[in-house]
Amino acid sequence: MVDGELIVLRSGVPDLAALLRRHPLVRPEQIRRASRLAPVRYVVFDLLAQQGRSLLAEPLRQRRAAELLARRTEPRLMFAEGVIGPGREFCRLVMGQGHEGVMAKHVASHYCPGQRSPAWRKIKPAQELPCLIIGYHVGRHGVLGLLVATLRDGGLRYVSH
Repeated sequence: MVDGELIVLRSGVPDLAALLRRHPLVRPEQIRRASRLAPVRYVVFDLLAQQGRSLLAEPLRQRRAAELLARRTEPRLMFAEGVIGPGREFCRLVMGQGHEGVMAKHVASHYCPGQRSPAWRKIKPAQELPCLIIGYHVGRHGVLGLLVATLRDGGLRYVSH
């Protein structure tokens, strides 16, 4: 059993929009075409069990060693690479290639399903976008969310809520 995610690569970088084109409501011929043009791959982040034995309580160092033993030459299966030690340069390299960031994990950390751990940190580049509040959602207990837009091409463009 593994932990990972499906991705579609465009120029070596995951492309969420290309993956979403495979939504179940899309016609099958569109899915087949998208699969030919940009195949889906599964990126393995962590090995959670091997040959029926749970590895959740094992430290990351041992789970990664077991993962290396489990690797196959399947073209649609990829393994997330990592570095041991200070990862600042690795982080700069990855983000410079257009990836959204890195996941830093302490090598002695255990896998805790469904829980946040101080031993794991998602590191993403800071992004700033000046926005204007253009509306809000109200619920029984007050404001639930803000609608924001940014100035683009001489007008307001909705960004998010």
